[in-house]
Amino acid sequence: MPGIKAGEEASLPGRKTVETERAAERIMEAVEVHKEVSQQLAEYREKLDLHQQSGRNASEAPAAPQLHPLMVAYDTTDPDRYLLKVLRQVKSSEVEEALLVLPFHYVGSLLSLLDQLLEKGWETELVMRILLFLVRLHHGPLSNTPSLLPILNRLQGVARKRVDQVRDRIGFNLAGLQYLHRELEEREAVQLFADASDRVKQKRKQRRNKDKAKQRAILTL
Repeated sequence: MPGIKAGEEASLPGRKTVETERAAERIMEAVEVHKEVSQQLAEYREKLDLHQQSGRNASEAPAAPQLHPLMVAYDTTDPDRYLLKVLRQVKSSEVEEALLVLPFHYVGSLLSLLDQLLEKGWETELVMRILLFLVRLHHGPLSNTPSLLPILNRLQGVARKRVDQVRDRIGFNLAGLQYLHRELEEREAVQLFADASDRVKQKRKQRRNKDKAKQRAILTL
């Protein structure tokens, strides 16, 4: 298998099921739709810029491209959002199996799109999981494809930055949780002392009542 050293295949998911094949087909479809829609949007923006520079009437402005039916179904007008929604819909247990059956010519396109998602900071954990698996799986062919080297170099820098941000966020959240934990422990300790103090006061009150009862009994003799 390309990119995998001898003895490593056993550690990779290898069970191809109907579900994983369908997931792979949805991912490939999303890559194709993203490419098509992005090209249409780029052409539209270029025409719109030329129209605005010409100073012509606004009513003569070029019409925006019609939204792709699949993007309508996913309720988004952004091709990046559409791709992300498709990736998120793949079951966590089937992500790697689906990536395993992707043809290599889709891998380069997907890496380029993952770069865009990382740049925007969207779903960093999911994107990094997919990215690392693809790079590990296809390391040899990727390294030997000159057209992909700029993408890989850029991904390395972006991925490191996003991972550092996630690590910092986790560290901040962990510090916050530890602070809350200490606060709760202190409140519980205060409550324990208060409860203990109340019990002592109650016992003293009961003892005084008993003593008064004994005194009244003696006086009545």
